[in-house]
Amino acid sequence: MEKQQTELNGKIKTLSFRVKKTDEILQKDDRVALERQKTSLESMVTAVNTLKESIEEKKIAKGEEEEKVQEWAADVEAAVDEADKCVRQLANKIEQIDRHLRHETALFEHKQAIALEKEKMQQQQEAIERAHAEELEFEKKKTRPTTSSKETD
Repeated sequence: MEKQQTELNGKIKTLSFRVKKTDEILQKDDRVALERQKTSLESMVTAVNTLKESIEEKKIAKGEEEEKVQEWAADVEAAVDEADKCVRQLANKIEQIDRHLRHETALFEHKQAIALEKEKMQQQQEAIERAHAEELEFEKKKTRPTTSSKETD
């Protein structure tokens, strides 16, 4: 159990170190770095929690009072709670980036649709103008005096 407690202390220090790096990573808008930090914290929290539970089980099996075991676990749980808070912050930042990306994508698609609609309207307008010009030309040809045989005599 002594070996496990030493290992747990090392993991808690590592977890604390990673928690401190979170603020720096949150400042970036790098989704990959945020995701990596989140995954790192989650795996470290799982390792710390698993080791803590194993030590708690051994302490209880040895006959230690539950209250003393809970007091011992409180510091570990505080470190885990802090890491959980960082995980939530990272998840929120990732969601914010995803929302922004979805918004930008929707805006781009909307602009593309408008441009396509404008082009379609322009083509329709040009077709109407061509048809009108053809109609005028046809009317001009219809109303032109035809050369009769009397005029050529």
